[in-house]
Amino acid sequence: MTNMIIKWVTLSILAIYGSSTSAENQQLADPTMPAGYQSASQSTNNADFVANAPQGLQLQLNSTLIDPHQKIAIINGKQLNVGDEIEGAKVTSIGHQIVRLNYQGKTITITLQRSFISNIH
Repeated sequence: MTNMIIKWVTLSILAIYGSSTSAENQQLADPTMPAGYQSASQSTNNADFVANAPQGLQLQLNSTLIDPHQKIAIINGKQLNVGDEIEGAKVTSIGHQIVRLNYQGKTITITLQRSFISNIH
C-alpha cells in the first residue's frame, strides 16, 4: 500500500512538472498578427538600419511623424525632436523614415526598419 502511494505521488509530481515546463517553453502566436509576419527582432539585424554606428550604440527608429509645425522621431520607444539626445547621440535632422544624429562628432543615420513600412499597392 505504501509503495503504491509513493508511486502515485511521484507520478503526480512528474505529470505536474512536465506540463508546466512544456507550457513555459511554448511560444504562443498572436492571433491578430498577419500570416507570415515576423517582428523586426526576429527578421532583421538592427545593424542593417544604423549606418556608421559605433560598437555598442543601440538605436532603433520606430517611427517618424512630420507635419508643417514639427518633426518627431520615435527612437527606442522614446519621442524625440531635433536637438534632443538619446544614449549620448544628438538628433540633428528628422525626415521621412530617416533620422540623422551626431555621436561624438560623427554623423549616424538611422532608417525605419522595413517591417514597419507599409506596402501599399
